[in-house]
Amino acid sequence: MPDPTRNTGPINLTGGSQIPQTLADALAAMGMSDYSYMFSGKGSDIGSKLGLTGEQSKKFAQYLTPFQGGQFGDLLSSIPDWRKEQMGMLGEQRQIGTTATLSDYLTGLGTAESQYGIGTGAAEQRFGLGTSKARESYGTNVEGLRAKALQDMLSTGGVGGTFAGSGARQQAKQTASDVLGTQYGGMQAGLQSTLAGLGAEKETSLASLLEKYGTTKEQLESTKKESLDKLGLSYRAGEAQIGEEQDQRLGQAYGLLSDYINRVLGLGSQWAGFDPGGVGIGGGKGLGGGKVPIGGPGGKELPIS
Repeated sequence: MPDPTRNTGPINLTGGSQIPQTLADALAAMGMSDYSYMFSGKGSDIGSKLGLTGEQSKKFAQYLTPFQGGQFGDLLSSIPDWRKEQMGMLGEQRQIGTTATLSDYLTGLGTAESQYGIGTGAAEQRFGLGTSKARESYGTNVEGLRAKALQDMLSTGGVGGTFAGSGARQQAKQTASDVLGTQYGGMQAGLQSTLAGLGAEKETSLASLLEKYGTTKEQLESTKKESLDKLGLSYRAGEAQIGEEQDQRLGQAYGLLSDYINRVLGLGSQWAGFDPGGVGIGGGKGLGGGKVPIGGPGGKELPIS
């Protein structure tokens, strides 16, 4: 009979047993190659190979139900397409999860970068406004000081040689000059102190913003890695489950073979006791008892009556 399997080439699939290419491969995988003759030739020829006589073989052939090769082939050939579909859905789920994870990561990172940029901009703006205000205030104070200096000079004797005539006026002028110099120096020192304070405040703010950004980025990286690792574990678990289900489907196909072999051996055992001379069925020495595994390799065994 034609080979009922319909695979066009050997199929090795990760996470499941190899799918046989031919009926002979299936029987070999089950450890039942010795029974390959049951799947080809006439029923009487099978009977003869079972040790039946000519008449016994004819009777055996009349009651022998042919092997359902089409069903076996359908079961076997459906496995690759089924697995491809299952793996496709599993891969799609992983891809959706990966896309969502990366999207969340990039969104979070973008938000963190935006907040960092806004924060640094605000810090720079505060620094700029603060320095401008400080310099403006310094300039106003200096102008006021100059105006006061001129007023003091006029009040002590005016400008020019008018001071030479009076020692008291000269002394007053010197005193006013010293006071003004001290005040001007204080203004300069105050400006530098204010600018230094504003600079330190800006650097502290920028450092804090950078630290917060770095911490947020690390947390996002950690969350992304954890999510991707979980997706990988879930994918491998799903792949293993598909492999187990594949083996179950393959076991159904193997079960058809073992059931057929059991039926053939059982029928042969019955007709081995048939006496064409009139004794009837039973009591003959025909086929002896035995066992044949059901399912695939490592399957259960049924006694042959």
